[in-house]
Amino acid sequence: MHAPFFRIFVFDDLNKEAVDVEPDGYIGETEADCFYLDIEVPSGYQAIGFNVADDRSVTMARDWRAKPQDEEDPALKTPEGTRIYRRNVPVVESDLRLSAKTTKYPQNNLRILQNLGDGYFQQWRVSIVSQDGHFFLVTEKMYEPFRCYRSGDSVICPAHQEKWGSFVTFLNLALRGSAQQALPPIRELAEDEEKKQPKAKPNGISQGQARVIWYSQAEQMGMVMTKEGAARVHWTNIKPRSDSRLAHLNAGELVGYEELTRPHLTRARSTGFKLEAVGVRLIESE
Repeated sequence: MHAPFFRIFVFDDLNKEAVDVEPDGYIGETEADCFYLDIEVPSGYQAIGFNVADDRSVTMARDWRAKPQDEEDPALKTPEGTRIYRRNVPVVESDLRLSAKTTKYPQNNLRILQNLGDGYFQQWRVSIVSQDGHFFLVTEKMYEPFRCYRSGDSVICPAHQEKWGSFVTFLNLALRGSAQQALPPIRELAEDEEKKQPKAKPNGISQGQARVIWYSQAEQMGMVMTKEGAARVHWTNIKPRSDSRLAHLNAGELVGYEELTRPHLTRARSTGFKLEAVGVRLIESE
Protein backbone atom coordinates (compact mmCIF):
# COMPACT_ATOMS: atom_id res chain seq x y z
CA MET A 1 0.00 0.00 0.00
CA HIS A 2 1.45 3.38 -1.04
CA ALA A 3 1.68 6.31 1.42
CA PRO A 4 0.07 9.23 -0.44
CA PHE A 5 0.40 12.94 0.34
CA PHE A 6 -3.36 13.25 0.87
CA ARG A 7 -5.63 12.04 3.68
CA ILE A 8 -8.53 9.65 3.10
CA PHE A 9 -11.78 9.42 5.07
CA VAL A 10 -14.61 6.94 4.60
CA PHE A 11 -18.20 7.60 5.67
CA ASP A 12 -21.38 5.64 5.02
CA ASP A 13 -25.10 6.45 4.87
CA LEU A 14 -25.68 5.04 8.38
CA ASN A 15 -23.21 7.18 10.34
CA LYS A 16 -22.07 10.80 10.39
CA GLU A 17 -18.68 9.88 11.83
CA ALA A 18 -15.85 8.49 9.73
CA VAL A 19 -15.67 4.70 9.45
CA ASP A 20 -12.67 3.05 11.13
CA VAL A 21 -10.12 1.82 8.59
CA GLU A 22 -7.41 -0.54 9.83
CA PRO A 23 -3.74 -0.09 8.78
CA ASP A 24 -4.04 -2.70 6.00
CA GLY A 25 -7.13 -0.93 4.62
CA TYR A 26 -9.66 -3.33 6.13
CA ILE A 27 -13.08 -1.74 6.72
CA GLY A 28 -15.13 -4.85 7.49
CA GLU A 29 -18.68 -5.84 6.62
CA THR A 30 -21.45 -3.25 6.28
CA GLU A 31 -25.21 -2.84 6.24
CA ALA A 32 -24.89 0.50 4.45
CA ASP A 33 -26.16 1.13 0.93
CA CYS A 34 -23.45 3.64 0.10
CA PHE A 35 -19.98 4.72 1.14
CA TYR A 36 -18.71 8.30 0.84
CA LEU A 37 -15.04 8.48 -0.08
CA ASP A 38 -13.42 11.80 0.89
CA ILE A 39 -9.88 12.73 -0.18
CA GLU A 40 -8.38 15.70 1.62
CA VAL A 41 -5.63 17.50 -0.30
CA PRO A 42 -3.72 19.82 2.08
CA SER A 43 -2.81 23.38 1.20
CA GLY A 44 0.45 23.67 -0.70
CA TYR A 45 -0.02 20.60 -2.91
CA GLN A 46 -0.91 20.99 -6.57
CA ALA A 47 -3.44 18.24 -7.16
CA ILE A 48 -6.92 17.85 -8.56
CA GLY A 49 -9.57 15.13 -8.34
CA PHE A 50 -11.29 13.48 -11.28
CA ASN A 51 -13.55 10.56 -12.16
CA VAL A 52 -13.38 8.06 -15.01
CA ALA A 53 -16.54 6.46 -16.43
CA ASP A 54 -17.06 3.04 -18.06
CA ASP A 55 -16.26 4.51 -21.48
CA ARG A 56 -13.05 6.11 -20.04
CA SER A 57 -14.51 9.61 -20.33
CA VAL A 58 -13.04 11.93 -17.70
CA THR A 59 -14.84 14.51 -15.56
CA MET A 60 -13.35 16.89 -13.04
CA ALA A 61 -14.31 16.18 -9.42
CA ARG A 62 -16.00 18.86 -7.35
CA ASP A 63 -14.13 20.57 -4.50
CA TRP A 64 -16.59 20.14 -1.61
CA ARG A 65 -14.57 22.46 0.65
CA ALA A 66 -15.26 25.33 -1.75
CA LYS A 67 -18.97 24.47 -2.23
CA PRO A 68 -20.28 22.39 0.71
CA GLN A 69 -23.85 21.05 0.62
CA ASP A 70 -24.79 22.26 4.11
CA GLU A 71 -23.35 23.76 7.29
CA GLU A 72 -22.80 20.30 8.85
CA ASP A 73 -20.72 18.99 5.94
CA PRO A 74 -17.50 17.44 7.35
CA ALA A 75 -15.58 19.26 4.61
CA LEU A 76 -16.10 22.53 6.50
CA LYS A 77 -14.06 21.20 9.44
CA THR A 78 -10.88 21.18 7.38
CA PRO A 79 -8.36 24.09 7.34
CA GLU A 80 -8.63 26.91 4.84
CA GLY A 81 -6.86 26.13 1.57
CA THR A 82 -7.68 22.42 1.86
CA ARG A 83 -9.51 20.77 -1.01
CA ILE A 84 -11.97 17.92 -0.48
CA TYR A 85 -12.86 15.59 -3.34
CA ARG A 86 -15.72 13.17 -2.72
CA ARG A 87 -17.09 10.10 -4.45
CA ASN A 88 -20.33 8.30 -3.61
CA VAL A 89 -19.62 4.56 -3.83
CA PRO A 90 -22.82 2.46 -4.06
CA VAL A 91 -22.93 -0.87 -2.22
CA VAL A 92 -24.67 -3.55 -4.31
CA GLU A 93 -25.30 -7.29 -4.32
CA SER A 94 -22.35 -9.41 -5.48
CA ASP A 95 -22.47 -11.43 -8.72
CA LEU A 96 -20.08 -13.97 -7.21
CA ARG A 97 -21.74 -14.95 -3.93
CA LEU A 98 -25.36 -14.83 -2.78
CA SER A 99 -26.14 -12.32 0.00
CA ALA A 100 -22.62 -10.81 -0.23
CA LYS A 101 -22.26 -7.09 -0.83
CA THR A 102 -19.72 -5.43 -3.06
CA THR A 103 -18.86 -2.29 -5.04
CA LYS A 104 -18.56 -1.97 -8.82
CA TYR A 105 -15.77 -0.56 -10.98
CA PRO A 106 -15.44 2.29 -11.97
CA GLN A 107 -17.99 3.75 -9.53
CA ASN A 108 -15.87 2.46 -6.63
CA ASN A 109 -12.94 4.84 -7.04
CA LEU A 110 -11.77 8.44 -7.18
CA ARG A 111 -8.58 9.59 -8.86
CA ILE A 112 -6.11 12.33 -8.01
CA LEU A 113 -3.73 13.99 -10.47
CA GLN A 114 -0.63 15.28 -8.65
CA ASN A 115 1.60 17.93 -10.19
CA LEU A 116 5.20 16.91 -9.39
CA GLY A 117 6.73 19.96 -11.07
CA ASP A 118 8.73 20.51 -14.29
CA GLY A 119 5.83 19.08 -16.31
CA TYR A 120 5.71 15.72 -14.51
CA PHE A 121 2.47 14.29 -13.13
CA GLN A 122 1.47 11.26 -11.07
CA GLN A 123 -1.98 9.71 -11.15
CA TRP A 124 -3.38 8.10 -7.96
CA ARG A 125 -6.48 5.94 -7.58
CA VAL A 126 -8.31 5.41 -4.29
CA SER A 127 -10.94 2.66 -4.22
CA ILE A 128 -13.32 0.81 -1.93
CA VAL A 129 -13.42 -2.86 -2.92
CA SER A 130 -15.02 -5.99 -1.49
CA GLN A 131 -13.96 -9.62 -1.25
CA ASP A 132 -16.61 -12.05 -0.01
CA GLY A 133 -18.55 -9.21 1.60
CA HIS A 134 -15.53 -7.75 3.44
CA PHE A 135 -14.64 -4.21 2.37
CA PHE A 136 -11.19 -2.68 1.94
CA LEU A 137 -9.82 0.78 1.20
CA VAL A 138 -6.98 0.58 -1.34
CA THR A 139 -4.65 3.25 -2.71
CA GLU A 140 -2.49 2.72 -5.78
CA LYS A 141 -0.31 4.73 -8.11
CA MET A 142 -1.50 4.58 -11.70
CA TYR A 143 1.22 4.23 -14.34
CA GLU A 144 4.64 5.78 -14.06
CA PRO A 145 4.97 9.57 -13.69
CA PHE A 146 4.43 11.16 -17.11
CA ARG A 147 5.44 14.50 -18.57
CA CYS A 148 3.28 17.10 -20.30
CA TYR A 149 4.34 19.93 -22.59
CA ARG A 150 2.87 23.19 -23.84
CA SER A 151 2.41 23.90 -27.51
CA GLY A 152 0.80 27.26 -28.15
CA ASP A 153 -2.42 27.24 -26.11
CA SER A 154 -2.56 23.45 -25.84
CA VAL A 155 -1.31 20.84 -23.39
CA ILE A 156 0.40 17.88 -25.06
CA CYS A 157 0.62 14.58 -23.18
CA PRO A 158 2.56 12.00 -25.26
CA ALA A 159 1.84 9.18 -22.79
CA HIS A 160 -1.93 9.45 -23.40
CA GLN A 161 -2.27 11.63 -26.50
CA GLU A 162 -3.36 8.88 -28.91
CA LYS A 163 -5.19 6.33 -26.71
CA TRP A 164 -6.95 8.48 -24.10
CA GLY A 165 -8.23 11.64 -25.73
CA SER A 166 -10.71 12.36 -22.93
CA PHE A 167 -7.88 12.51 -20.40
CA VAL A 168 -5.92 14.91 -22.60
CA THR A 169 -9.03 17.11 -22.87
CA PHE A 170 -9.26 17.06 -19.07
CA LEU A 171 -5.60 18.10 -18.82
CA ASN A 172 -6.26 21.07 -21.08
CA LEU A 173 -9.12 22.16 -18.80
CA ALA A 174 -7.24 21.55 -15.56
CA LEU A 175 -3.93 23.11 -16.63
CA ARG A 176 -4.83 26.61 -17.69
CA GLY A 177 -3.16 29.96 -17.20
CA SER A 178 -0.02 29.83 -15.04
CA ALA A 179 -0.23 26.03 -14.69
CA GLN A 180 0.05 25.66 -18.46
CA GLN A 181 2.80 28.25 -18.74
CA ALA A 182 4.84 26.31 -16.16
CA LEU A 183 4.98 23.30 -18.48
CA PRO A 184 8.13 22.75 -20.57
CA PRO A 185 7.90 23.78 -24.23
CA ILE A 186 7.15 21.07 -26.78
CA ARG A 187 10.69 21.28 -28.19
CA GLU A 188 11.94 19.46 -25.06
CA LEU A 189 9.96 16.36 -26.09
CA ALA A 190 12.60 15.37 -28.66
CA GLU A 191 15.35 15.70 -26.05
CA ASP A 192 13.39 13.56 -23.56
CA GLU A 193 12.86 10.84 -26.16
CA GLU A 194 16.60 10.66 -26.81
CA LYS A 195 17.31 10.25 -23.08
CA LYS A 196 14.97 7.30 -22.65
CA GLN A 197 16.71 4.05 -21.79
CA PRO A 198 15.56 0.81 -23.43
CA LYS A 199 13.40 -1.25 -21.08
CA ALA A 200 15.08 -4.26 -19.54
CA LYS A 201 13.77 -7.60 -20.67
CA PRO A 202 11.83 -9.53 -17.99
CA ASN A 203 13.66 -12.25 -16.10
CA GLY A 204 13.28 -15.78 -17.39
CA ILE A 205 10.46 -17.82 -15.88
CA SER A 206 10.01 -21.56 -15.42
CA GLN A 207 7.03 -23.73 -16.26
CA GLY A 208 4.22 -23.04 -13.78
CA GLN A 209 5.55 -19.56 -13.04
CA ALA A 210 4.56 -16.12 -14.29
CA ARG A 211 5.58 -12.49 -13.98
CA VAL A 212 2.92 -9.94 -12.96
CA ILE A 213 2.68 -7.32 -15.73
CA TRP A 214 -0.05 -5.25 -14.12
CA TYR A 215 -2.70 -5.55 -11.45
CA SER A 216 -5.60 -3.16 -10.77
CA GLN A 217 -6.82 -3.23 -7.19
CA ALA A 218 -9.88 -1.19 -8.17
CA GLU A 219 -10.86 -3.78 -10.81
CA GLN A 220 -9.44 -6.65 -8.71
CA MET A 221 -7.85 -8.32 -11.70
CA GLY A 222 -4.65 -8.14 -13.67
CA MET A 223 -2.36 -9.79 -16.20
CA VAL A 224 0.57 -12.18 -15.80
CA MET A 225 2.98 -13.37 -18.47
CA THR A 226 3.50 -17.14 -18.59
CA LYS A 227 5.48 -19.34 -20.96
CA GLU A 228 2.17 -19.96 -22.76
CA GLY A 229 1.41 -16.25 -23.10
CA ALA A 230 -0.60 -13.58 -21.30
CA ALA A 231 -3.18 -14.74 -18.76
CA ARG A 232 -5.80 -12.98 -16.71
CA VAL A 233 -5.77 -13.20 -12.91
CA HIS A 234 -8.93 -12.51 -10.88
CA TRP A 235 -8.74 -11.97 -7.13
CA THR A 236 -10.77 -15.13 -6.53
CA ASN A 237 -7.85 -17.13 -8.00
CA ILE A 238 -5.16 -15.58 -5.77
CA LYS A 239 -4.08 -17.45 -2.65
CA PRO A 240 -3.73 -15.53 0.67
CA ARG A 241 -0.47 -13.70 1.24
CA SER A 242 1.23 -13.05 4.56
CA ASP A 243 1.45 -9.26 4.23
CA SER A 244 -2.24 -8.46 3.66
CA ARG A 245 -5.77 -9.74 4.19
CA LEU A 246 -6.61 -8.39 0.73
CA ALA A 247 -6.00 -10.83 -2.11
CA HIS A 248 -3.92 -8.91 -4.66
CA LEU A 249 -0.74 -8.81 -6.74
CA ASN A 250 1.82 -6.13 -7.56
CA ALA A 251 3.48 -5.45 -10.90
CA GLY A 252 6.87 -7.15 -11.21
CA GLU A 253 6.20 -9.95 -8.71
CA LEU A 254 7.08 -13.54 -9.56
CA VAL A 255 4.15 -15.89 -8.95
CA GLY A 256 3.36 -19.54 -9.34
CA TYR A 257 0.07 -21.00 -10.54
CA GLU A 258 -1.62 -24.40 -10.42
CA GLU A 259 -3.11 -24.38 -13.91
CA LEU A 260 -4.12 -22.29 -16.91
CA THR A 261 -7.78 -22.51 -17.96
CA ARG A 262 -10.22 -20.75 -20.22
CA PRO A 263 -11.46 -17.57 -18.50
CA HIS A 264 -14.65 -17.94 -16.47
CA LEU A 265 -17.13 -15.53 -18.04
CA THR A 266 -20.24 -13.98 -16.51
CA ARG A 267 -22.36 -10.98 -17.41
CA ALA A 268 -20.17 -8.90 -15.09
CA ARG A 269 -16.87 -10.53 -16.13
CA SER A 270 -16.18 -10.39 -19.85
CA THR A 271 -12.62 -10.45 -21.16
CA GLY A 272 -10.47 -10.63 -24.25
CA PHE A 273 -7.95 -12.94 -22.53
CA LYS A 274 -7.65 -16.50 -23.84
CA LEU A 275 -6.09 -17.83 -20.62
CA GLU A 276 -6.79 -17.50 -16.91
CA ALA A 277 -4.31 -18.39 -14.16
CA VAL A 278 -5.77 -20.40 -11.27
CA GLY A 279 -4.29 -21.02 -7.81
CA VAL A 280 -1.89 -18.07 -8.05
CA ARG A 281 0.60 -17.73 -5.18
CA LEU A 282 3.39 -15.26 -4.51
CA ILE A 283 6.94 -16.53 -4.99
CA GLU A 284 9.02 -13.38 -4.97
CA SER A 285 8.26 -9.67 -4.47
CA GLU A 286 10.09 -7.19 -6.62
